[in-house]
Amino acid sequence: MVSTILILALAASALILCWKLVRAARQDRYKQEGLHELNVCVFRALTNSSDDIYLRTRLDAVRTRSFHRKRTALALQMIRLVDENAQVVIHMAQRAKAVGDPVLTSKAEELMGLALRLRMNLVAVRFCLGIKWLMPGLDLVVPAWDTRYRDLAASLFRLRQDDPRFLFTTN
Repeated sequence: MVSTILILALAASALILCWKLVRAARQDRYKQEGLHELNVCVFRALTNSSDDIYLRTRLDAVRTRSFHRKRTALALQMIRLVDENAQVVIHMAQRAKAVGDPVLTSKAEELMGLALRLRMNLVAVRFCLGIKWLMPGLDLVVPAWDTRYRDLAASLFRLRQDDPRFLFTTN
C-alpha cells in the first residue's frame, strides 16, 4: 500500500516536472519566434460550405469524408496558431504592464482584453470544428473569430507604433 502511494507520487511529480519543462520550452519558443503569420482567407476557404458541396458532387462518400476531415484538421491547426498568437500577445501585454508607465499599462490592458476575448471565442470555434471533424457530412457554421483577430492585430500594430518600448517587452 505504501509502495503504491510512493510510486504514484513519484509518477505524478515526474509528470508535473515534464509539463513544466515543456511549458518553459514553449514560452522560450514564443520569445524566439514571435507571432505566427496567418491568413484568415485560407481559414475561410477551409471551412467554406460551398466547397464542401462541390466535393460531395465530385467524389465518392469515403473520399469526401476524408477530404472534409483533412480540411477541418487544417482549420483546427490554424486555430491553434491563432490561440498561440493570442497567448504571446497576452505575455507581451503582461510584460508591458510591468514597465510601470500608466499610458503603456492602459494600452496593454486593452490589448490583453482583446486577446482574452479572442481566446474565449476560439473555444466555440474549436468545438464546432471538432463536431465538423467527427461528422464530416454535417453542414455546420463556424463562429466568426476573424474580426476579433483583426482588431487584436491592429491594436498590437498601433501599440508598437505608438510606444517603441513595447517591442522590447518580449525578451
